[in-house]
Amino acid sequence: MSSHRNQPKAAALAGCGWRSLLAAPLLALILTDPVQAQMSTSEVKAEIAFARGLAADWTFVDLAQSVLATVEQQGIAGKAREELELVKCEVFVSGARSEPDAIARLTLFESAFEAYELFISGYPNSDFKSQAETGLVNTASIYGRAIDLALEESVGEKATELNTKKSDVLTETVRLTQNLIEALASIPEEERSEANRRELAGLMLNRGQMLGEIGRIEEEGEFHFNEALKALEDMIWEFGEESVPGIRGFKAMADIHSYRGNFPDASRYYKAIISNVLPLDPKRWDRLIEANGGVFTSEEVAFRFTFLELGTPGIVRTYQEMGEAKLAADYALHMYNWQRKEGLQYTRDGYQALLDVAGALLDIGGYIGGNQTTGDARWFESEEEMKSAVRSKRQHDDTTSFALKIANLVNQENKGNILQVRAQKLISVISTKPGMVVSPDVLLQAAQGEYFDGNYDAAIEGLHRVLTALDSREDAERLQYGAQIMNLLANAHRRSDRELEAAMAFREGVMAWQGDPEQDQLNSQGYLSMIKKVAQRNPGDSTLDALKTEAENLVTRYGKESKADEINFNRGMKKYASGDFDGAAEDFNKINADADYYERARVQSAVCDFRAKRIDAALAAFDDYIDVFVPDPAHALESPVRQAKRTEAMAAAEFFRGLGLWMKARQANDPAQWARIDELLVGYPAKYPTQDVLVPWTMQMVFDSRQARGDQAGARKMIDTMLRDWPDNKRTGASSGSYYNALLNLRKGLTGEESRAILSEMADFLKISNSLGSAPFKSLRNESRHWLDLGDYDEAERVLTQLVTTHGQNPDQAVQMQTYVLPDLGRALLFNGKVADAKAILNPLVMDPGASPSKATVLNWARCIAGWLSGAELQIKEIPGAGGTEDEWDKLITKLDQISKAGDKWTSCEWYEVKLMVIYSYFTWSKTDSRKLDSAKKQLAQMDSFFDDPTYAAVDQYCEEAEGETRQRLGAGVLKSRYTHMARLLR
Repeated sequence: MSSHRNQPKAAALAGCGWRSLLAAPLLALILTDPVQAQMSTSEVKAEIAFARGLAADWTFVDLAQSVLATVEQQGIAGKAREELELVKCEVFVSGARSEPDAIARLTLFESAFEAYELFISGYPNSDFKSQAETGLVNTASIYGRAIDLALEESVGEKATELNTKKSDVLTETVRLTQNLIEALASIPEEERSEANRRELAGLMLNRGQMLGEIGRIEEEGEFHFNEALKALEDMIWEFGEESVPGIRGFKAMADIHSYRGNFPDASRYYKAIISNVLPLDPKRWDRLIEANGGVFTSEEVAFRFTFLELGTPGIVRTYQEMGEAKLAADYALHMYNWQRKEGLQYTRDGYQALLDVAGALLDIGGYIGGNQTTGDARWFESEEEMKSAVRSKRQHDDTTSFALKIANLVNQENKGNILQVRAQKLISVISTKPGMVVSPDVLLQAAQGEYFDGNYDAAIEGLHRVLTALDSREDAERLQYGAQIMNLLANAHRRSDRELEAAMAFREGVMAWQGDPEQDQLNSQGYLSMIKKVAQRNPGDSTLDALKTEAENLVTRYGKESKADEINFNRGMKKYASGDFDGAAEDFNKINADADYYERARVQSAVCDFRAKRIDAALAAFDDYIDVFVPDPAHALESPVRQAKRTEAMAAAEFFRGLGLWMKARQANDPAQWARIDELLVGYPAKYPTQDVLVPWTMQMVFDSRQARGDQAGARKMIDTMLRDWPDNKRTGASSGSYYNALLNLRKGLTGEESRAILSEMADFLKISNSLGSAPFKSLRNESRHWLDLGDYDEAERVLTQLVTTHGQNPDQAVQMQTYVLPDLGRALLFNGKVADAKAILNPLVMDPGASPSKATVLNWARCIAGWLSGAELQIKEIPGAGGTEDEWDKLITKLDQISKAGDKWTSCEWYEVKLMVIYSYFTWSKTDSRKLDSAKKQLAQMDSFFDDPTYAAVDQYCEEAEGETRQRLGAGVLKSRYTHMARLLR
């Protein structure tokens, strides 16, 4: 990998149109055209986040590229530029993840690696460097699994080439992990955040697993196996044997011992996992319960069960390799029994473990006795042993039948994914075992497994077995399966390029097994499609021409059944849900114009264009339906059923038209397009109030339209409606953040009352949004700062108290709490007259060993103890403090002296303010220690001797020369008059 650092592979980029994503940063800056409307920093961040979401959430990779290119034209630099380049890497990963073809997926992953490498080498000092390095490591891990999937379909030289690629990528990445691990491990334990710990655990586990995979690929892999074991031992030592990372480390070590053929050691590590979570030995389980205080909650058991799922396949496999059939069977049933006994939910790993368990029991043989429903299944080597131990015949089973039950369970609960295919493959293996008699539905599942795995010859053979099994069944059961079997058989022939056999199978399905409307339509259309192809290659063949005419008649007969439109619509929706948008559109376009489903299908076909990223075609179709078709009097409806379906169709059409225009408006930033979005969507919530997902989304688009056009009042009106009607919706959250950022940008450059008015609106807005649910830390923190800046200490106290209550125990916010939130709460309490409460908050921040308070915190803490002078001229008040211990007074004077000495002595207003606090503190202290009165007088005497002016006019001169808040607070004779008052107190 390191030899190709200049740019990613051209082949990977040419077909995807992604070359511009990887332009060298310096070159991009040189070639960037000047633009008229420069984005603000917050707008750049928002656009980058938008592009990230387009790629990761919607897989609109091309559109994400377009957004990033628009941002790049701004000529941005610094951190914003670095974040942009990092997101380009992430877009490649999103593209690879969404690519269905295994080989193309690998090519895109390789491009992602090179994008990350370009970033790391191009920005060696970036704050995002560690994020990029971690992204590279994680991508390598996913890439390794993607290669494993590709290897399932590869043999010979291709398999060797894939393994070599895998080894190269993992070897390069392992070197990087060591530096990342050392950097995180160097952070002292007490200073590590939870995110640091998670990242460290992930890196250490990835390193160990990748070293193990390298050893697995190499002919002589002992060196890398040993390195992997050392890395994983370090991880377990770092986090503890019973921690989640520790358990995952044991699993990885067990896998490595298994790879190298050391099955006894592998079994010990797998057993360690299971013994620490849900042990096989009941006495061990009792001890774990006792150590946990006498009980485990159902949530704790469910969590432990996930690790049992993780460790079971490995321990069963290793005991099989060691010839320990009973132990292998016992552990195989252990996971099954726990699930049945506790009613636990299998994870994806659990279902795969179930298939592994079933396969192992099939190999081991023997018998299963006991109550399977209550989790009391036990393995016996012979039928006699089982009958002797378990009296009830209903609780007798053999491992073959038991394995079939498990395979059927996985098959039924994993519709449409790879686990179903694997379950059906296992069913196929079981059903072909000598002497095995299974029902037609099980045989059909087995044949489907071969078909969906691409083994068409085996599927055809299996389907003929199903037909044979049906011969002895009742007519109803034969009809239930016959047409479906012939359809699958025909498609297996079709995929094997045996078109005439496919046509004849479709024909038999519709002629010999008719009665199922869905299958009749499928088989008649399949028959016509296949026979047409055969006839085209054999022009003039009268027999084939007659068959084609027959097929056309069958399509006419079965294709216009009322049920057929519903079938096509439902089939289209299934394909749409699976991401097959072109296939879905084909089904939607088959629906007749007089069908109840026609309008929904018409709109859904346009939605398919939209999701396939043919945005212009989709928008044209939506306009035609909404503005032409529906208003046409010829399409007026009387049927309530059709009217309901039109309402559904219109809701979808208007939403997706709006979304398409919104996407275009974001790219072009055209005011006319933004205005049209407002016009088209502002009435959507009233028209379609039951559309719980789409209504807040359309409101967000109207809000964005108003924001983009500078309609701040309209934007506020919409966000207030969203906060009222949809307070917990993510669209409301996103719009709230956008509105707040707009206010933030609007305030920049303003001063005086204009700035204060915007600040007041920001605070008021956050007060509303934060009151409508679980407010995040950052939002509450911003609100508290605004109230403090406005001088509204009542509101500040309310928000800061909420912050401490809701986020005070979060370790990720501990530093923020200590450094900012608690000092601000103390300040709010202080100026609300709650001096003792303020002192209780601030005292530990100053007095605790190792405390490092800010200057502002010290000054507010000093006021809590000593009190302070407030007001000016004849309105001066002495605000009493809460007093303090001897140690606190000593610390107070020491801290104030330090601040005084660090200031601009004799020449700054702030210095004179602190000096007055020192004098007033001595004065207050003297009420409990009369000796301190002399100290106060000496301090003031120094001032008098320096100025030789009893009016302290020089103090006022320096305060009038101060800037901003200081002059406003202490100028105009305020601080000067307080000195005069202090002099009167001491004289």
